[in-house]
Parts: sequence; structure tokens; C-alpha cells
Amino acid sequence: MDPSSARIQNAWRQASSWITENSGSANQAFLTNVPTGRLAFGIATLAAQTRNLRISAIPKGEVENIGVLDLASGDEAAAALGRKDTASVNVDYSISIDGMELDIHTIVERTPSGALDLNLVWWPDQAFPEDEDPHPRFDAILNFFIRLQDLFSAKRLYLGSDTPEKPAPGSIDWIEV
Repeated sequence: MDPSSARIQNAWRQASSWITENSGSANQAFLTNVPTGRLAFGIATLAAQTRNLRISAIPKGEVENIGVLDLASGDEAAAALGRKDTASVNVDYSISIDGMELDIHTIVERTPSGALDLNLVWWPDQAFPEDEDPHPRFDAILNFFIRLQDLFSAKRLYLGSDTPEKPAPGSIDWIEV
């Protein structure tokens, strides 16, 4: 069994009781400690593999006064994250994974160490129809997230349900893949 298959099977054992629930809430994949130099390359690669890619910078400030700035490239996204007035960069896209059409909303934030965290938000109702076995679809989705971990050179990959907290050692809301 290759290492990614073992990771996927372990994640399935830990997440199968909640990951496929169509409760209207989102699920998350979280990539930690992404080197800033990988962002532009990763976004360019995604642009070639996805549809409806949209990149925007979210400025710091009050939510009521927020202005979204549309960006044209991963290079512009990386530059925006280097500015003190940027809270995060959002990368939204649609992708077909083994016949599933998923919309993914990614929030990119700079960490205090200067690395990046990528929070990929996706919806289980798009991934897991009630009349199909969810396990093969889970495998396909996790393979995609593992490929993203490699693409962005992320140190760790976590799965969680709709939680505002970031993964931390010992967290009960996240599982490490």
C-alpha cells in the first residue's frame, strides 16, 4: 500500500462518521506552513486544472466597510499577502474530481512565522450523494487534497468540519491526514 493510500484509509476511519453528513455545513481541509514562494506557482497550476478561478484580496478592517480587490494572478496574490493592509487572500474555483463537481473556497492567511495557511472549504452535499457509497468519493477527494499538499509544499494536511478554530496539537476538531 502506498503511503497516500494508508493516509487516506486512516482518515476515513477517523472521519467517516461525520465527513459525509449533508447538514448544510461545510467541511474543511487545512494546509499548514506553506512556503510563501509556492503560492504563485500553486495558483497558476490550479488555474490550468480548474474552472471559474477567482482570486481576491480581503483588506483588514471592519466587515461592513470591506472592499474586495480582484487579483489577476498568483503573483498578485503573493504580493497582496505581503502588504500590511491585507487580512487574507481568497481563491475560489470549481473542479471536477472523478465526476464530482466541487466548489472550493480557499482562504490564504500569513502566519506569524511568515509561512502561509490555506483553509480549503468544501461542501459535502456536492461530494456525497445519498444514494452512492461515499468511500470511493472520499478517496478521490483526499487524493486531490494530498496533491494540493504536495503542490504547495505544505507541512501538514488536516480535515475538519465547519469550525472557526485552526488546527492545533491535540485539537479534537481536526484530524491530521
